Amino acid sequence: MTRIAKGKQSGELWDRVKLNNGMVGYVFQNYIEEVKDIPVTKVTISLENTTLQKGERVTLKQEVLPENATNKKLSYTSSNSQVVTVDSTGRLLAVSSRSSNHYS
Repeated sequence: MTRIAKGKQSGELWDRVKLNNGMVGYVFQNYIEEVKDIPVTKVTISLENTTLQKGERVTLKQEVLPENATNKKLSYTSSNSQVVTVDSTGRLLAVSSRSSNHYS
């Protein structure tokens, strides 16, 4: 959940919060613990086979450090989607048999 606002009423401390599903509500501060954001320090992407045939699929291997980083979500894009596409999980699909060295 995300804190939207802090408040105090009748001596009680409360937060207005928004849940991941979009619901907004209130919670007393003594019922929650604030978690500090732990940033990503390193991302490693690897691929065992760098040569793919048209129609072949392979998944990128990724490592995001530290292990306890708050947001480890990655997004993927292809620099040339006429040769290879990539989905949101890092799975590649070769869509052409042309290699990158055929382009200038």
